[in-house]
Amino acid sequence: PESAPALGPASGGGQSGECCAEDEAHAPAAADVELGQSGTNALRGEAATVAAAAARVAEKRHAGRGAPLRLAWRRLHRALDRCGGSQALYEGLYAGRGGGVGEHTFWLDSSCTAGQRARFSFMGGADGPLWHALHFSLDPPDASEEPSDDEGARTEQQQQQQQQHQQQKQKPAIAQQRCDGAPTSSVNGANDRVPGGTLRTVRLSDARAAAGGPQTFVEERTRLEDGMLSHLRLSLSALACAPEDALPFEFSGGFVGHLGYEMRAECGAVLSRRYDVGPDASFAFADRFVAVDHTNGDVYAVAMHRARAAADENECGEGSAHARAAAEVGVSASAWECASADAAARWVESTCRAIESMEPRPAPLPISRKDSSKAPLAAVNVRRSRDEYMADVSACLRKIAAGETYEVCLTTSMEVPTPEHGGAQQLHPLQLYRELRGYNPAPYAAYVHGGRGSTVLCCSSPERFLRIARDGTVEAKPIKGTAARHPDEADDEESRAALQSSEKDRAENLMIVDLLRNDLARVCVPGSVHVPKGKLFDIESFASVHQMVSTVRGALRPDMCAVECTRASFPGGSMTGAPKLRTMDIIDHIERAPRGPYSGALGYFSACGAADLNIVIRTVMLGEDGSMRIGAGGAVVALSDPEEEHEEMLLKARALRCAIKATPAPV
Repeated sequence: PESAPALGPASGGGQSGECCAEDEAHAPAAADVELGQSGTNALRGEAATVAAAAARVAEKRHAGRGAPLRLAWRRLHRALDRCGGSQALYEGLYAGRGGGVGEHTFWLDSSCTAGQRARFSFMGGADGPLWHALHFSLDPPDASEEPSDDEGARTEQQQQQQQQHQQQKQKPAIAQQRCDGAPTSSVNGANDRVPGGTLRTVRLSDARAAAGGPQTFVEERTRLEDGMLSHLRLSLSALACAPEDALPFEFSGGFVGHLGYEMRAECGAVLSRRYDVGPDASFAFADRFVAVDHTNGDVYAVAMHRARAAADENECGEGSAHARAAAEVGVSASAWECASADAAARWVESTCRAIESMEPRPAPLPISRKDSSKAPLAAVNVRRSRDEYMADVSACLRKIAAGETYEVCLTTSMEVPTPEHGGAQQLHPLQLYRELRGYNPAPYAAYVHGGRGSTVLCCSSPERFLRIARDGTVEAKPIKGTAARHPDEADDEESRAALQSSEKDRAENLMIVDLLRNDLARVCVPGSVHVPKGKLFDIESFASVHQMVSTVRGALRPDMCAVECTRASFPGGSMTGAPKLRTMDIIDHIERAPRGPYSGALGYFSACGAADLNIVIRTVMLGEDGSMRIGAGGAVVALSDPEEEHEEMLLKARALRCAIKATPAPV
């Protein structure tokens, strides 16, 4: 079949157009794939990836010797069982902050480790002198950029946008950046102008009191003309940490948080709407954290500190070059001075004592699956009614028939009624997350509370967006294809088998696989992007659904870093459709609302160069305004049926609504 080469190594390095006639890399391949041919291509791609990774390891090991930061750490053998599991560990160390909601803390929670999907969980808070939180809001778009519902108005609007784009060429371009800061090709082959925005930075008022006693915070606001992603890249360079080969994980501390869907404006798309309930992106620099190894129950306390040589002053009496670089990204001289090896060692020991002193509990059992198929559901206000959503699906089908797109990831939102609309008070976020991880345990789950002015995320995502290893190996695991679980074993297996053989779901999945290959080829070694043998159309089973999952791998080019790999691939293709840029424009016109954190990415950018990000789905978003929102949707292709698409959208929100209903109301 002509589609078989689509599964082999991507050529890499090229740009592609964003209309269907020109964007051959995004063209849908047939779902009837000849696996023998794809296996041969996979072996070639794997060989190219392994060779590139070996070269990158040697280069990074040499470069790491000059990194400004190091790690202090200690392992507690099988401590997880003694303290009662990762939930008990998080609650014992972090949940009491901010009135019991875990304010300014994170918990990257691999609450479903079956099938070796995820091995480690990470948790931390505002405990170190280098800790700071970044909350970024994009500038609002001009009125002329708002999508219109009228076809004739759209043509005039597009002309206005083109004129505005020509005027904006006077601004400095933010193209894709190499690790050394030199520009390469434009971002995603389209709009390379970043809209800019406002950064709200939160720091500890006294870095010396980071890990003990009441914490107070100070804030400052600055303009970021070059955008948030560029700021993250520069900060990770200034606060780089030498890798620690003795640790089994690649998170060395770094930025933990999320990119909202509207951050696509920094990745080649035109900003048409803003999320106004919270920041468009939020990250905190975690310089002290706890890691859990779920394969053996080991617990690690890890703290970053400045390299001893970096503390020396030069002959002119000025601070070290490392301190000056840190100051350029907002780290004060006092915070840098407090990040000593001795202080890090003291924190590691005190944290280990706190873990060892926790009251022993019975060894935790695997999270029991709560059946959401018959559990009561929370009442929600769905932004698009059944008829409206089905009409939106039909609109997508017309665009597909007209040749404007091949696949559209259509979504909508649901909101839990608030008191002024006859509903209840906003739920306790941590109690809600406890229920959610029971109803829908997931390998890429998370609880993130960014403090005042941020959106609290209770996330139970089953989908990995990108994992970028320290050796440069890049892996994406797009999900397309969903079927409900059933309590009866025979019915459940029948549902799984039907998904495995579904022509429609295989077509959905393969289109996104090809899209991701195209995205990764922009930043990967030519010939290295491939689908590993046997990793196309896998079926993975979760608490409430079966999912069709494929794997795409490649090797990051030596001149590229994790942030730029993310820029080239964001938003995840499974949440847009193909071709990406044109389809996002279609989504704007049909959905007529921002998505916020939903459809974005959540995880970490490690200070050693690695990264691991999920797709923000199966998530409850709690705004400071008291709102509780859910996003849900599905991919529309030529074979889609509007009624079935509506039912799939409701199915994906079911476990979340069960968790909301089961959470006790605040007293």
